[in-house]
Amino acid sequence: MFKHVQYKGQPATFDGEALVKDLPNSRESHYRILDCGMKSFPIEALSHSPLTAMMKTVKEHNIKADDVKEIKVEVIARAADILGDPHKYRPDSKETADHSLPYCMAVGLADGMVTPLQFREERVLDKSLIPIMDKVKVVANQEFEALFPKFQPSRVTITTNSGASRSTRVDVPKGDPRDPMTEEEIAVKFTALGGDVIGKEQCKKLQTFIMSIETAGNLGGLFELTTAHA
Repeated sequence: MFKHVQYKGQPATFDGEALVKDLPNSRESHYRILDCGMKSFPIEALSHSPLTAMMKTVKEHNIKADDVKEIKVEVIARAADILGDPHKYRPDSKETADHSLPYCMAVGLADGMVTPLQFREERVLDKSLIPIMDKVKVVANQEFEALFPKFQPSRVTITTNSGASRSTRVDVPKGDPRDPMTEEEIAVKFTALGGDVIGKEQCKKLQTFIMSIETAGNLGGLFELTTAHA
């Protein structure tokens, strides 16, 4: 069945035994899907650790956008180059905004979340975010280079108008299997993605069905709930 597949000019061969030998076969087996990460934010991958660090700092210390004087973001050099160049301080499209650390940090601070809603055109072009973006300072930390890619280290230091300084370091972003998203966090992302398609109430019903799918007698309810009704 694989004769049409070529590898280095020769028909490809497959080790069928190797493909299946590690498949789970009991409740005690390790399921590889548990080793998979889930993007907690709809943004460029290297932005996840600094945004996670900032959100933790803001939540822990109850920091409001109006309280902030500066947000210092320490990341690996490639992240600083890709996500913190001058153009990223004035994004004019979703595609630029979701690759902009200044925008992601600013809108996360202002809105308390970063979901697809934060990348709608009207929000990306909202001039009220410009003063917050200008408070974000992205710098490369050479000490972090040796830890990448096993870790994605980032340190965010927020200085408030009162002079207080709060710092959080994150080595793995939220959504990494080493720091998985909670059921509540997944539900927020799920509704943000599906709310405009099937409606928020249907999203809630679908969430409930999926989270208890092992008790369902059949999958008719799943198909019904994933159908958008006019």
